[in-house]
Amino acid sequence: MSNGFDPVIAWFKENLTGLIISGIAIFIGWVLYRLIIKQIDKYYDKDVDRKGNANVLKKIVKTIDYIVVISVVLAQFAESVSIITSTIAVMSATVIGFAAMNTLGNALAGIIIMISKPYQREDRIEIEGKMADVAAIEFMYTKIRYLNGTIMSIPNQEMLSSKLINYSKSGEIIGRSVIITLDYEAKPAPIMKDLIETVLRVDGVLQDPEPKCVISKFLDYAVEYSCFYNVSKVKEINPIDSKVRLEVLNMCQDKGYDLTMPLLHKGV
Repeated sequence: MSNGFDPVIAWFKENLTGLIISGIAIFIGWVLYRLIIKQIDKYYDKDVDRKGNANVLKKIVKTIDYIVVISVVLAQFAESVSIITSTIAVMSATVIGFAAMNTLGNALAGIIIMISKPYQREDRIEIEGKMADVAAIEFMYTKIRYLNGTIMSIPNQEMLSSKLINYSKSGEIIGRSVIITLDYEAKPAPIMKDLIETVLRVDGVLQDPEPKCVISKFLDYAVEYSCFYNVSKVKEINPIDSKVRLEVLNMCQDKGYDLTMPLLHKGV
């Protein structure tokens, strides 16, 4: 004599293997999740400044864990799921996938940045021609502080693909230069000597290696002189450059060097 539970019992018998595999997948997923979360807490326990990173990483691990476990479970009962339900599931997964693409991309880029360390917190970098300090590295964004105090959050994918200079990783010596243009009537030798002596007097400019001056270009109406010098104080590059330019300007005025671009006058 049959009863209302026979179809249910039959379904359980038919899908017993799938149920066992699903149970094992759920258990393993839970154990792995707890182990990974424990390691994350242990890693960030002493780093108060990066607690936010730990929370974001936990959410990412939790999401991935859910996706893997649910995928394994659904795979065991694929034949039992109707076409309509399957279609809805596929469409939902596609929509969610596109919506999460940038989020996961930025999170992965953040992990790559933290592992490869092209820059670290408090590093002085130059990005898009502007100098800034790295204020914080999160999983989604890198916060940079420009020299005027403005803080900007840039997506990690954008940071990873940007061309930037990390002055903090360039070594203790960083090369800089100051450029002036003078007309062709001025004698090069004394100009180059005066430039080197002037730059050497600026506090922060390294005496060794000594600055070097060269004629870098022949322009239409003037000669371009470039004086190369070195500094070791990464966070003082801009102030030192400013002092160098000021001293060079004062020297040119004292020596009578005309920095204005010469004009060609033609008689009619």
